[in-house]
Amino acid sequence: MQASRISVVVLVLTSWFWGSGLATPGYAASQGAVKKLTEQMDKLKANIAEVDKQLTDLKSQLTKAQDELSKVTKDVDSAQAAVTAVGKSAEDNQAKLRQAKEDLVKGDQKILEKLNTTDPTVSLKQKLDEAQSKADARRAKVLEILKAQPGYLDLVAQATQAREKLATLRATAGVPHQDVADANQAAMNADLAVTKLEQAGVEADPEMAQALKALDEAKAAYDAQVEANRQKLTSDPDHVAAQKALDAVEEAIKSAGANLAEANKKVTAANAKASPLRQQVAPIQAQVQRLQSIKEDLTRQLDELKKKYEAATKK
Repeated sequence: MQASRISVVVLVLTSWFWGSGLATPGYAASQGAVKKLTEQMDKLKANIAEVDKQLTDLKSQLTKAQDELSKVTKDVDSAQAAVTAVGKSAEDNQAKLRQAKEDLVKGDQKILEKLNTTDPTVSLKQKLDEAQSKADARRAKVLEILKAQPGYLDLVAQATQAREKLATLRATAGVPHQDVADANQAAMNADLAVTKLEQAGVEADPEMAQALKALDEAKAAYDAQVEANRQKLTSDPDHVAAQKALDAVEEAIKSAGANLAEANKKVTAANAKASPLRQQVAPIQAQVQRLQSIKEDLTRQLDELKKKYEAATKK
């Protein structure tokens, strides 16, 4: 408001000065011209003083706002640096996490390998393999006997014929899709009949049943020992140490996540505080520049009047 009023005054005074006729030598030499020049200079000096006062106030406001903005900017930079540091720490922790998991897995494999390659595990695995071999041998013997029977051979022949028919239909152009589908189903049914006969023969054999029972028992004993080894693993000192290392890294990652969230909050808060200060500084700077320009203009006009005044008082 004051800057606008001064601008109007300056404009009026300037127009009056150059349009009043004071620049003519005859009028400037008169006593009345000297008096008017003196009044004009006094008015300009008063205006300059008023502008100086406003400039002083505005510069004080500007300095205060800039100081506050500088402090807040440091807070923003500090908060952002904290975010960067926490982010770098998070990256490092992720690498440590991968390494800790890898160490745990490798360590556990080594421990289990040791447990699984010593007694009683080795003995139980040997018994399981022996039981499996006996069961496989008895199955092969039962199937060998079964394959010599006419009923089995008939089913195998039917299955063979069904597959050959299906192959012929697939290789023949123009055969209806439904015919191929029916032939495919017939081949599957024939193969299934053979499989069922084999399965029934195996299940009906008393020695096969005993071999399968022995196999189940050997497998259950071996599986129980493997599970016992896994239980031993959890109390192994090397496993415990590796697990603690992994837990520590996971906890550090969790803590870093919380720290990152807090650091981001501080950045947001600092930016929120800095934003209005930045908006406050810019218009004050513009006002200072405008008043300085007005002061320079008034000072130039005052200098011109002084020259006129000196010229008028010499005559």
